[in-house]
Amino acid sequence: MPLVDDTCQRASEGTHQDGWPFGRGDEIQPYAGTAQTWVTVNGWLDECLAGHQRCASNLSSTWYPKRLLHLSNTDAAQLIYTHQHRPSSAYVALSHCWGGKIGLLNLTTSEPELLKGVQWAQLRNTFRDAITATRQIGMQYLWIDSLCIQQDDRADWAQHAECMDKVFQHAQLTIAATSSPNSSTCFLGPDTKPSRKEWHAVKMKARVPGWPAEIKASRYSPSLSPSWPADGPLELRAWAWQERYLSKRIISFADDEMKWHCNSGDACECSPAIHTPNENNSSWTIIRKERTALRWREVVSDYSPRHLTFPSDKLPAIAGAASRFAETLGSEYLAGLWKSDFPRCLAWRVREGSDCPTEPHEMRCSMPNYAPSWSWASIDVQIDWHNSSKFDANGKLITVDPAIHDSALFVGHDCQPSTANRFGDVRPGSWLELEGKIIDAQLEYDVHGCACVRRSNMPPQLVMIDCRLVAAASREEEQSPVPTTRDAGDETMRRSSTCRSSAASLRRIRRALYHEYEPLIDTARRCAHVLCLLLYTELWDGKKYPYILVLSETTGGCHQRVGIGIGHDESEQQNTGFDGRLGSLYRARKDKFDRWRGWETLSEWHDWEKWFAVAETRTVRIV
Repeated sequence: MPLVDDTCQRASEGTHQDGWPFGRGDEIQPYAGTAQTWVTVNGWLDECLAGHQRCASNLSSTWYPKRLLHLSNTDAAQLIYTHQHRPSSAYVALSHCWGGKIGLLNLTTSEPELLKGVQWAQLRNTFRDAITATRQIGMQYLWIDSLCIQQDDRADWAQHAECMDKVFQHAQLTIAATSSPNSSTCFLGPDTKPSRKEWHAVKMKARVPGWPAEIKASRYSPSLSPSWPADGPLELRAWAWQERYLSKRIISFADDEMKWHCNSGDACECSPAIHTPNENNSSWTIIRKERTALRWREVVSDYSPRHLTFPSDKLPAIAGAASRFAETLGSEYLAGLWKSDFPRCLAWRVREGSDCPTEPHEMRCSMPNYAPSWSWASIDVQIDWHNSSKFDANGKLITVDPAIHDSALFVGHDCQPSTANRFGDVRPGSWLELEGKIIDAQLEYDVHGCACVRRSNMPPQLVMIDCRLVAAASREEEQSPVPTTRDAGDETMRRSSTCRSSAASLRRIRRALYHEYEPLIDTARRCAHVLCLLLYTELWDGKKYPYILVLSETTGGCHQRVGIGIGHDESEQQNTGFDGRLGSLYRARKDKFDRWRGWETLSEWHDWEKWFAVAETRTVRIV
């Protein structure tokens, strides 16, 4: 963010000048926690409480979390049950990184002591700073997850995970310890990271009288956004994404400066006037727009790459947001997907497409969290849905859901939550059944995620696999490379007879689990038998584009999802997004980043009707 040097007299005096987009030189404090820090924070909070209609709460003022910390004058804090000791005012919530030495936790054995009082020396630095900040803004109740939820009580934890939306929605303010990588690190005081001092002098020729000739500048990013991970370690955490999304007001103690966000606008230390963000560019607009299934897909895409300490938290960490969407959608929630969004909800894909053979292996294993293979929550990478866009009447580019045709039928499902939190973990073995057009094919893939499916007398078709795959029969078979041959005058890679015989013996594959990970550096291809299910087609500009699930048989006649095929017309622009449909990710990766080295050019299902001309209508159960 830009900061004017002390030599710039006009910019360092009084208020901002009209047409001058930079902040004053003395607005960035040397560290957070000075007297001026609290003047700024209280000014933002007072302005929001007094004049922001969007932020005005229409919620019951009598709702409180089950437990809160009461900041008494004698001890640092005292844990209270709010139904026994009714708070006399609003509360603050803390968003912070776990990790490192956690220190004091609320456990069934330690809670009696917490109810008596918590001494300052017992608390980690992040919690001490949160208490200081809460007191500085004149409040005396604070919610911290590790102290207000019993961490060894599964039922208590599940109950809080489901109502997390209420915890942050009802908080008067959320304090985000954005710069702290763990609870042992301060975010207030002179011992914090000095990055707010890292400014660069820039000389400029001023064409407007009175403008300074030299400034100190850094990157400009006053907006707080769930999709902007550059402000500190907290922005990379999955739980923190939801906490920010659910909060109506949040003050972020970031690496470079303090930042304010509320439902009405944003501000920062160098530009302290709260301004309304550009809704075309702010991903925070999903809070204020209708909560549709399309918006949910945007939320999941933004959330999915965030880090988790425990893989089992993949669904619970977004349960609060799901609870909020449920109020609008009124649909059954199935392991991170909405039944009313079928079949489009099943057409997610891994955003990166494939790894590069010349770089370290990156294909992830399936997550050990019991999420079924048809759910995006089963893998630990960023996922996305293939979007189509158009310009509205105001010239704004918007994402749309084109008409669906040729859809598979939703036959049935068994997907029950494993706890009292209906938006959290699901029971092992959850399944759904689909009926649709299915063809048998042979999957050819390598350890980097490059893959295609083949049938006799048909060109190979691109497949984006979900995660790392291993042989269902034995690990030894999986490690056996599939020989290939190349004709000197033909760019088409053809399978040898050895590949065909290997496919006969290696009939099944499955997703690899975390404990099965081994670094693999070879690029040899492997073969397996799969099913291709026509999930649906999408009509855009008079053309149908198919979405095809690639399934592999597991035990008991069930199948796992292992990848997806998405149709592209050969004439589509590459990776632009302005031709209506998002351009070919495969072609962009292959042509611009030298991925898919050694593979022939693959078709992207533009002749899908020929493939499915001989398809049978069958029912398949996917686990």
